[in-house]
Amino acid sequence: MRTDIDQVSRYLETLQLPLSAKLQSIDDRLRVDGKWGINIGRVEGTLLQFLIKSFSVKKVLEIGTQYGYSTQWMLEALPEDGRIWSLESNSTHAQNAKELL
Repeated sequence: MRTDIDQVSRYLETLQLPLSAKLQSIDDRLRVDGKWGINIGRVEGTLLQFLIKSFSVKKVLEIGTQYGYSTQWMLEALPEDGRIWSLESNSTHAQNAKELL
């Protein structure tokens, strides 16, 4: 589990736009539930969005989700006709993601 981020990541985060309301909601829930740190960070989320947009990705398969944080990053980058499938074997994690997405 990531307990702190390095100086480069901390600096890169200062250059980014604020989180969307949906991402902020999931981020808040991760922190309240003591799960923050096992999720991707803002830098990784921004990279996912960059890659999805750069390659005009329309379909994404995500294997494993906990609260849907990375799912939401990718959803926000997909075009209107884009689709994402997220597979999760843990029913608690699947329910968390359904509630938050």
